[in-house]
Amino acid sequence: MRGFTQISKAVLLAAACALSAPLAAQQRKPVVAVLEPAGTATAGNKLSVTGALEDFLRESKRYTVVDRKHTSQILGELQHQRTATIDPKTAKAMGKQLGANVLCVSEMQKDEGYTVINISLINVETGVVERSGSDTVIGNNPKVVRDTTVNIAAKMMGMKTYEQVAIQKALRRSVTFGLYASAGIPMGEFAGVDYPATPQFTVPQTEGYNPGFGARFTMTFPLLFRYVGLRAAGGFMLNSGYNTAAGYADVDLTYLAIGASAELQIFFDESYRHRGTYLFGGGTINGEMFQRDDGFTDTYRKTRAGWTAGLGHTFPAKKGRGGWTLELAYHATLQSNDETGAADTDVAANYLRLSAGYVF
Repeated sequence: MRGFTQISKAVLLAAACALSAPLAAQQRKPVVAVLEPAGTATAGNKLSVTGALEDFLRESKRYTVVDRKHTSQILGELQHQRTATIDPKTAKAMGKQLGANVLCVSEMQKDEGYTVINISLINVETGVVERSGSDTVIGNNPKVVRDTTVNIAAKMMGMKTYEQVAIQKALRRSVTFGLYASAGIPMGEFAGVDYPATPQFTVPQTEGYNPGFGARFTMTFPLLFRYVGLRAAGGFMLNSGYNTAAGYADVDLTYLAIGASAELQIFFDESYRHRGTYLFGGGTINGEMFQRDDGFTDTYRKTRAGWTAGLGHTFPAKKGRGGWTLELAYHATLQSNDETGAADTDVAANYLRLSAGYVF
């Protein structure tokens, strides 16, 4: 029974510690008292500034905010004259009465068609201004006054402003588009292959394709994570080629691929701004045309699946998203490749793709 009692006490003690930990963390946060603004603005705009500062400081989770009624009552008892500057002795006395570590003081000076808002956070113990900021409001709209107050406070605290948050949300929902010019460098048998003589064609042949050119249009859709995007692309690649055999005229070859791809992009910076270095890879579907011209033209067409993987880098634009982009990719054909070792069949269209373009 005694052992059970000891265990119960230990459990209760642990529970009490667990429950008191959040409270202790909350108590460790500095306590701030928001004073009504000094200056010449209207009572409504002063109320907007006070409310905006209280809401912002509370929602920042960095401070515990003294209740406004309590602040007004104490300041009334102290007969405090509102001013934007408070000497260290007064700050210490006010902080002691309010139970605050920090005083948030502000001033609104109205002039012809505009109002200047100044905000400061004063350390009660030292009387030193820890943070400060200011901005100008055109007109007399309470909503604009409130939003400007929040933006000042956000900059003071090193946090995102309403405008920055709105821009970021818009970017995350938006699609980035890209236009690229590409060079395709054939690899493997696509670059060149030797075919042995056969009963039908009694001399060896050499066949291959030269570097070609192409273009791509891309759309990147940012996913849930800031580092991941899904890219859809469409484009073409055109290569000229040759077929030579001793005693025969050279045959001109043409390869044209028009296709689409779906690729996953992994960014080291931000997918929704499409900036910095990124990896990409995915599947492709190409409609391909192989054409031979040896006095008369033979054309072969087929649709083949493939894959693409590569590395890219977007040099950020000065504002917004996107910028100039460079990519290096490898494309490989997956099906219906030449496995017979005979001419007039379609080798795997494997190539390196060098691309330069702009993302917007």
